[in-house]
Amino acid sequence: MFEFLITLILATAIMVSLMAVGVAITMPFHGALVRLRANYNPHAVGLDAQTRVGPTLTTLIGTLKRTKQLEGWWGLWKGTYPTLAYTTLVSVASIIFVGGSSTRGPKNTYSVPEAGGIRYVPSEMENR
Repeated sequence: MFEFLITLILATAIMVSLMAVGVAITMPFHGALVRLRANYNPHAVGLDAQTRVGPTLTTLIGTLKRTKQLEGWWGLWKGTYPTLAYTTLVSVASIIFVGGSSTRGPKNTYSVPEAGGIRYVPSEMENR
């Protein structure tokens, strides 16, 4: 039992640290994409350059530069903790559900179900 707990804690620490690295890499781009979409004003709206309110953001890299200029390095990683918490919860839940759907084979080993997807079983009406 003690070995299982150590393995579980170690696996959880590795999973969370790898997810933290992934979120740290992708978070600035995700935040810049949200800011770009929020400030996007297509030309079809009829707003020209003189009457436009706010900045004109057209590229993802330009949005990253503007965010860093206005908010600093911390502004690029806004929302990291909620994203990491959400990613961790979804990953743990998927591991629990996938692990719970496997079947035990001989000598306490796990086996996967047969390949082929959903099996078709004809109904009583089709046999008549």
